Amino acid sequence: MKSSDKKQSLKEELQKIQFNKLDEKQIINTAIARLEGGQRDRMVLVYLAQQLRKLALERNLSKEGLDLLTRITRPNFDEDVAFSSITWF
Repeated sequence: MKSSDKKQSLKEELQKIQFNKLDEKQIINTAIARLEGGQRDRMVLVYLAQQLRKLALERNLSKEGLDLLTRITRPNFDEDVAFSSITWF
């Protein structure tokens, strides 16, 4: 998958998310704006994780926000193992 395809799919996925809390909506809108501004999808995911963790620590994260945080921070073994095996050869 090309980087632009990943960016588009990440943007589309973020646009589908409906949060009721204003601070969570702002985080998502900022992430979408960063993608539209050309920032790499990996950096946007790092931003999302940081901001959602802050809300979680303050106990201000909704169930939807927690689900998103869990999804973006869960290891992807297929991808992670592939990257690590490349460095060995």
